[in-house]
Amino acid sequence: MAKLTKRVVDGLEPKEKDFFQWDDELPGFGVRVWPTGRKTYVAQYRSGGQTRRFKIGVHGPLTVEETRKEANQSSVTLRVATIRSRIERPAASL
Repeated sequence: MAKLTKRVVDGLEPKEKDFFQWDDELPGFGVRVWPTGRKTYVAQYRSGGQTRRFKIGVHGPLTVEETRKEANQSSVTLRVATIRSRIERPAASL
């Protein structure tokens, strides 16, 4: 693992299968490198015992810093939604 920077992402070479390079600074934030060479930024989180992942954007039009901010905002939003659902769920069953 390493802090994702433009230099690190640009230096990632495609392999036979797609793979992820995760960021040291922000847990769950990374880049997925496809065999074709396409690189997409992703955020990963756990919900209900399952790991979920969503695409933030494609490397090139978006910078690493832009996508890191988006991933951080999305992470906060997901945590708040999870907490709300846990609080509201018992009340709904009454």
